[in-house]
Amino acid sequence: MSGVQSDEMLLQELAGDLAAWLRRQSELGLTTLARREAPRPAAARSSAPNERPPQQQVSPPQSQPPLAAAPSRSAAPAGASAASSAGSNEAIGRRMEEFAQSVSQTLSSNRPRDAAPQRATTQAALRAQLGDCQRCPLCDDRTKLVFGEGAERPRIMFVGDMPTAEEDRTGTPLAGAEGELLGKMLQAMKLTPEQVYLTSVVKCRSTPARRPHPEEVRRCRPVLAAQIRIAEPEVIVVLGGAALAALKPDETLTAEDRGKWMELHGVPMMPTFHPTLLLQKPELKKAAWQDLQQVMKRLALS
Repeated sequence: MSGVQSDEMLLQELAGDLAAWLRRQSELGLTTLARREAPRPAAARSSAPNERPPQQQVSPPQSQPPLAAAPSRSAAPAGASAASSAGSNEAIGRRMEEFAQSVSQTLSSNRPRDAAPQRATTQAALRAQLGDCQRCPLCDDRTKLVFGEGAERPRIMFVGDMPTAEEDRTGTPLAGAEGELLGKMLQAMKLTPEQVYLTSVVKCRSTPARRPHPEEVRRCRPVLAAQIRIAEPEVIVVLGGAALAALKPDETLTAEDRGKWMELHGVPMMPTFHPTLLLQKPELKKAAWQDLQQVMKRLALS
C-alpha cells in the first residue's frame, strides 16, 4: 500500500493492534487498566530481611490460619464467582475498546492530514507522492489514476468531476471525443494546449459511471487544492454541474449559476457545460461559448 494511504486506515490498524494486545493481557490475568488521572503510587520500601510485619509482631503465630484456609474470593459460591468473572471481563473489554478508540482519536487530531501533497512544488512531484493512491474505494476498480496534464503554469485550469471510461483506460484527462471537442473550443479561444491544464475533482473512475460521492470528493480535495496552488492559473473553468457541486458543497446551486463568476482558492472560476453533455445536446454549445467568451474577456484574449 502507498505511503500516502489515509490517516484513518493507519489509525484503525494501530487501534486494532492495541485492542488485541489488551485482550491478550486480559487472558493472562489483567483485571484493571491504569487511569492517567490516577497514577499508581510509588511502591513502598521493602522491609528488612529479619523484620516481621507489624501484624505478625502483635499477633501470635498460632492464631493465624493456614494459607490454604485464609478467606478469599474463591470461597464464594461457584455460580456467583463465574458471574462476577464474566462481568469483570465484559467491563474490561469495554474499557479496552474505549481506550483504543481514545488513542485513535488523539492520534487523528494531532497528526497533520494530507501533509504530503501540500509539500509538492511541481505537478510531477505531487503525482509521485500520490503513488498508487488508496485514499478511497475507487482505487479497487480503476484501471489508471487520471491525475491531470498540461502546462505547469497555465492560464486556464479546466476541472471536470471524475474520469470517463476512456480517460480511465488511457490515464489521460478528457480523452476521446470529449477531448477533441475541448480542443476545438481552445482553438476558438485562441489558446494552445501548452497554455492550459486539465484535471478533475476525483482522480479515479466509478463503475458504473455516476457523480462522485461526498467522501470521495473529500479525500481528493487536498490533491486538487495542491494542483491549483502549484499551477497558479489565472482562471478556473469548471466543466459540468457535478464538478461545480463537488467544489461548492456548502452552497445551494442551480442551473442558473452556470455562466456566473465564482471563486475557488482565490482564483476566479467560471462554470460551464461538460463536453460530454455538449456532445449529447449540441444545442447547448451556444451557451457554453458565451461562458468561454467571458473567460476570454477576463484574460484579454482577442
